[in-house]
Amino acid sequence: MAGETEANRERGGETGNDMSDKAQKTVGWVLGAAVALSTLLGSFVVLPQRMAAAEAEIRALKEHRQSDRELLTRIEERLIAVQAELRRGK
Repeated sequence: MAGETEANRERGGETGNDMSDKAQKTVGWVLGAAVALSTLLGSFVVLPQRMAAAEAEIRALKEHRQSDRELLTRIEERLIAVQAELRRGK
């Protein structure tokens, strides 16, 4: 059988292994193309959703910061009023 394979190669024919190599390369190309296509499509689906989630989180943080700022302003105003009362009481 090994002699047949060598003789076949010498005549320029293909062996069973050569066909499986071509089939493996074809399958590799097909799988590579499928992975590339799914990655490309995934980026158009996943990235906008992640961006929307990030924007919503940024919005929530800004609102939280604004409410914290208002709370601090009220605390400061109350502190100033208490200090003024203490000064008057002395």
